[in-house]
Amino acid sequence: MNSPPTGVLMSRPGITQDQVFAAAQALVDRAQPVTVQALREALGQGSFTTLSQHLRAWRSQAPTPPLPSLPPAIEAVAHQALTRVWTAAWELAQHEVQAARTAAGAEIAQSQAQAQEALQEVTRLERTVQDQEGRIATLQPALATAETRVAAHVAQIGQLEARIAELKAELEEARRQHDERTEECGRLRGELAVYAALAPSDHAKKSGRSPSARPDLQNTHTQEAKTIDGL
Repeated sequence: MNSPPTGVLMSRPGITQDQVFAAAQALVDRAQPVTVQALREALGQGSFTTLSQHLRAWRSQAPTPPLPSLPPAIEAVAHQALTRVWTAAWELAQHEVQAARTAAGAEIAQSQAQAQEALQEVTRLERTVQDQEGRIATLQPALATAETRVAAHVAQIGQLEARIAELKAELEEARRQHDERTEECGRLRGELAVYAALAPSDHAKKSGRSPSARPDLQNTHTQEAKTIDGL
């Protein structure tokens, strides 16, 4: 057998996955923790990187070890404690449920009372609406009659206003005629006064009599003056 050349180092074979799995299982069987350092000590070689990779693969495939059973005394104490905790939790839950039921019952009763009040108010309003509708139906004929009367009064007022306008026009015409007659009377009185002053002397000169000799002429002038005043 030829020996290797001087100065050449032989490469050591690498740690396989099967070797790491076997060493890990051996540690489990001895109830020892499975770590990279424990595997390195068990195998006597292997890099940290290689051992870590194989250890992760083993842990992903290894079954979960069963939990160790408790001693009967500890298990009994734990069972009693768990029973007391469960009982206390159940009683607390029942208390909270009862409180919630009581509060919900009160809210339901209040809501029902409010709903009943609202229903009564709706009923009252419906009766009020019906009464108002009946009242409206009763008042409609009276309203129609009143509207007819108002229309008649409006027409009558229009006729009265037209008559008032006519009377105003007649009054204005009467005033105008009165003013004209008054003016005419003044003019006639002036002429009559002049005539009365001149006529007796002229007549006396022609007849050779005095003005007092013709009382009938003076009476005639007086009668004409009264006639003018009557205008």
